[in-house]
Amino acid sequence: MLAILQHCHHKECTVKFSFEIPGQVTITVVNPANKKSYAQCLPWDHITDQDVIGAIDFCIEKTKQTTLRDLQLISIKDLKPSVRLFTQLNVNRIYTLAELVQYDADMLKRKRNFGPKCLCEVELLLHNRGLKLGMDLSQLPD
Repeated sequence: MLAILQHCHHKECTVKFSFEIPGQVTITVVNPANKKSYAQCLPWDHITDQDVIGAIDFCIEKTKQTTLRDLQLISIKDLKPSVRLFTQLNVNRIYTLAELVQYDADMLKRKRNFGPKCLCEVELLLHNRGLKLGMDLSQLPD
């Protein structure tokens, strides 16, 4: 049990254990960065620390996955960009994260008044969310 607690302590997510279903433990992981949660049930009989740690890691990875719907719902304003970047993206009719990640660096640089500082800020904002410019949205899960 100590190994499980130490493992949970080093993760960026909140891990909750529930014993509401007889004979099973439900492990729920909540990612505070994107407010996503994922749960997995394990049978209580013959459960090992490694089983629990594996389930926690699986749930954490699921909460970190970005879906196409996530990108379509996140507006540029939610990224809290600088006023200059926000204005430049609006002028160029880029309103959502899904629209932004489809551009590559060269395409953005060709936009009027979109200089290296704006490009650097875009790349940093995307990097902080595990994204990058020039993404193929057809490769993302729905």
